[in-house]
Amino acid sequence: MAISDNEHKKNTKQFFIYSLIFICFIAVGVYVKQKGKRDDEQIDKHGVTTIGWVYYTQNSTRGLWVKYSFEVDNNTFKGVLRTHTKGIKVGQKYEVEYLPFDPEVNRINLDKKLNNGKVND
Repeated sequence: MAISDNEHKKNTKQFFIYSLIFICFIAVGVYVKQKGKRDDEQIDKHGVTTIGWVYYTQNSTRGLWVKYSFEVDNNTFKGVLRTHTKGIKVGQKYEVEYLPFDPEVNRINLDKKLNNGKVND
């Protein structure tokens, strides 16, 4: 059974649309990954530290989602991280690194848990 010309055009159009959507997803993924690398490089070079606290955790099939918060100049900033680190609980304090000129660019250091103001390595 032969496919009609209209069916062929419809299938070709659908293929190109789905291919374009797939390429867009790949491009966004590459962009996000590269932005994360650039942010980490900037924090490594110019970052400062403060104390942050975990205010939310949720287990998922891909790890533990950790939401944290910290203050700079009486402004509260937030971040999120997916990790496989065990034992993280709401209310725990950790070192947070951020860019002093842009605190929205930040990361929590789960290897630097704070107890009574002291870092536990």
